[in-house]
Amino acid sequence: MKIMICGLTGTGKSTIAKAIAEAMDYEYISSSKLFRDFAGKDVKAGQEFWAQKEGQEFLNERLTSNVDERFDKYLLDIVDKKDNFVVDSWTMPWLYNEPCLKIYLKCPFSVRTNRVMFRDKLSEEQAKIAIKKKDTDTRKIYLTNYAFDVTKDFEPFDLIVSTQYFDAKGIILYVLNFVTAVEKYYK
Repeated sequence: MKIMICGLTGTGKSTIAKAIAEAMDYEYISSSKLFRDFAGKDVKAGQEFWAQKEGQEFLNERLTSNVDERFDKYLLDIVDKKDNFVVDSWTMPWLYNEPCLKIYLKCPFSVRTNRVMFRDKLSEEQAKIAIKKKDTDTRKIYLTNYAFDVTKDFEPFDLIVSTQYFDAKGIILYVLNFVTAVEKYYK
């Protein structure tokens, strides 16, 4: 089964995707890491890359280049050839039209800010600036390239989960229960 997990910065995409992949004995595909590798950026950095100077400069570069479109074609090719994986991605749920399970994670800005502060060791102000820039720029890129709004267009999703009230373990169990129930009927 192919599982795609989407959400804005700090909603828990990578955390949930890694845990679901591990629990299901599936491959985990980090689209962020693949994207940085594809673009020749620092792959050793974790999610904190996007809050650092190089990550902010790359966001600016993405606004004026076709690197997103080229990468998305590359990633589509990867997910089309594989099975039994979980990918965390901002675009695949809209772009991949074959059977797969698509999950959207949502969470208020204030909670995402706290998570990014802790994860990336940033001040509250730094986290707010980094999240706003990444969310705004990425939304603009996808509206321009594909005409979907990552913040409002939930049509492709099989499950939408609010991650604000539960810790990671609770969310993982909730999503895993859904995934294992659906797996029985997956074609």
